Parts: sequence; C-alpha cells; structure tokens
Amino acid sequence: MKLTKQMFGLILTVLFLFSCSSEKKSDMLDEVITGDNLISITEKLKTDKDVTSEELELYSNGLARSGISVDSIIGKKVGDIIEKQRNFKKEYILDMLSTQTSNLQIHMNLGFKYIGVQKADNDTLLSNILHFEMKNKSNSTIKKVEGELEFYDLNNQIVKRFPIRVNYNIEKGKDLKFTDSYQHVPSNPRDTIIRSKFVRLQALWKPTLLEFADGKKLVVKYKE
Repeated sequence: MKLTKQMFGLILTVLFLFSCSSEKKSDMLDEVITGDNLISITEKLKTDKDVTSEELELYSNGLARSGISVDSIIGKKVGDIIEKQRNFKKEYILDMLSTQTSNLQIHMNLGFKYIGVQKADNDTLLSNILHFEMKNKSNSTIKKVEGELEFYDLNNQIVKRFPIRVNYNIEKGKDLKFTDSYQHVPSNPRDTIIRSKFVRLQALWKPTLLEFADGKKLVVKYKE
C-alpha cells in the first residue's frame, strides 16, 4: 500500500507524541523538602538520570530566590520549587520583553542625539546646559517626550541622570535641537565628574514616554 502525504504526516505525529509521553519523569520531583534533607536531595539529584538540566537549573534558582524565607520551602516538593521558578522566569522574560519592545518602538519613531554639556555660571547660579537633538521618524506629529539621559563611566557605573521633558510639537520628518538647564552643585561629586575634562563618559538615552498629537502614547516601564 502506498503511503499518502497525509498518512505519512499522521504517522510522524503519532511517533512524536509517543516519544514525548515515553519520557520518564524523575521520581525526585515528588521528593518533599524537610528541614534536614536538602543536602541528601542534592546528592540524589547528582545521580538521577531522569532529571533534566533545565529542571536542575530551575530548582537551584528557585532555592536561591527563596532568600531569607527558607521556611517557605519546607513541605514543598522538588517539583513545586521547579514549577514556581519556571513561572517566575516566564513572567520575568515577558516583563523584559515588554520593556524592550516598548523602548525599541519609541526609538523607531523618535531619533535622539546627545550633543554636549555646557557650563552656564553666574554670580547667583551655577548651571549645566544640556544640548540634544530629536527627530520625528514617525508619520504623525509628536507633542510630548519624556525620559532620562544617563551618563556612565568606563566601568559602566551610573554617574548622573538628567530628566528630559519636551512639550513641543515635532512635525513629521522634522529634527529640532533643544537645550535644558540643570543646577550644578559643586559639592556633589557626580556633578563634578560631569564637568570634568579628564573623565570619559557615555551618554545613554532612556525614553519613558512618547505622545503623539492624535493621543496615541508609547510608554516604557523599566524594572528596578
């Protein structure tokens, strides 16, 4: 009998489902944690051929995340710890993905370029003037932009954050230059570094809001 494409596909599906169902689950997943068997569980896991590397990683990270609430794991099964960590990991990835895509969406619609910082001091006030440029890359008028301009040193340590607030219509395809003034505090070491000619800093634009004239908003919520 000649096999049709449909029959061949059905056979492959059945074989796949059979192979998945035939994978043996580790008996250690049902092991209950007590106050004095964590070490023995680990020793058993070392020789368990049915436990997967992913399950081991989830179990390890789940225990580490228990922190000072170690009593909360007593009475839980190893599998409970693994499943709880799996759900935590999924939610964390989804949160990071939401932040990443929102950030990228704003960058796709708004170009930001840091130009430089300028001292502006007088007898009564010391100020730092930031110069930057924004370009509307979208198909609509932008009416509000919010975010932070962060400065990092060569060790990737944050030195200073400057809030950026622009309430000005930027028409489609237009690029405009802006300046903003911030008080300079000589006693603040971070302010001193910003003005130093001997410290190389890298500027990073982190947008939090992009609002269009038609009311549409793009919002980024960064995790602490």
